[in-house]
Amino acid sequence: MSGVATPISPAKVTRADILVAASVYFGLPISEFKTQSRVHVIAHKRQVVMYVARRLTRKSLPDIGARLGGRDHTTVLHAVRRVEERLGCASASEKAANTRLETECAIVAIEEMANAIAVRRRARIDDLLFLQIEADLYEQDAGVDDGCAPDLLDLFWDEIA
Repeated sequence: MSGVATPISPAKVTRADILVAASVYFGLPISEFKTQSRVHVIAHKRQVVMYVARRLTRKSLPDIGARLGGRDHTTVLHAVRRVEERLGCASASEKAANTRLETECAIVAIEEMANAIAVRRRARIDDLLFLQIEADLYEQDAGVDDGCAPDLLDLFWDEIA
């Protein structure tokens, strides 16, 4: 990993990062993962998102469910178990093998994209911290510490909220 700048603190993957990555990977709007739809195609993809969120975040089952359409923690637990079953499926059927392969590919791709999104977000925050320090130092050197300069991190949080 030479040539890659290491952020000040490690990038933590958020549920939002995972939703964006899943949306890109599956070609669905984020709102589809939050709907009450039980259509198999949507439900399976939502289960993969829940599984990845459970693996990559420290969020509780209720927190994960709340972010995905207000689902109960038992729904998230069921989703995690279903994905684990698909991954552990040793069935000889071609359909089961294809489902397992598709699930594995989706998980790997979503995890990699979510991590990349988190790293970019962390780098952006680090850049803003650096700019804020420079602005603060400039104010001090110029003797213009009137508190009127905007806090860049506040502007950033307002932008992504």
